[in-house]
Amino acid sequence: VAVDSDGDGLEDEVSVWWDEPAIRMPMGFVQTAEGNILVSSAGRIIKLSDTDGDGVGDREETVVEGWMPPENFSGGVDAIGLALDDDGRLFFALGTSDYANAYLMADGESHFDLIGDRGTIQMVSADFSERETYCTGVRFNVSLAFNSQADLFGSEQEGATWLPNGNPFDELLHLQPDRHY
Repeated sequence: VAVDSDGDGLEDEVSVWWDEPAIRMPMGFVQTAEGNILVSSAGRIIKLSDTDGDGVGDREETVVEGWMPPENFSGGVDAIGLALDDDGRLFFALGTSDYANAYLMADGESHFDLIGDRGTIQMVSADFSERETYCTGVRFNVSLAFNSQADLFGSEQEGATWLPNGNPFDELLHLQPDRHY
């Protein structure tokens, strides 16, 4: 936590809020209205809480899980990018199953699963009880954010490095429900 202790507009004090080792490959976080921190991790989304009000996180809870792991784990990167909408719904990205073979080509054919969880943006209800695919066909949306009109945007990592004739540039995508990118 960075704090501006003298009111000059610059943070000048830093303290550790969480330092437990259970989070694997955190690739995104967002603070809830209640002050909890949601963290994307390999195989799950975690909620970190300060239950005793001392300014330090002390409780870890898995709130979303249950998707297939990627075929090529890329050092453990799995769930990435998090955003909360005004209704408290959580959005996160699940990268493609194999970052170096996004279409899952084998024997000259694509084995990409158009209805699977990989390469999608997921939407989770505010109480974390339901998860559904928001849109498909994304590669690695490392960051997600809503604008003031409640439109969801994501930064898409370039694909030319890994995909034949892939997009050579990073993209900013306007992510829309039920669309395939």
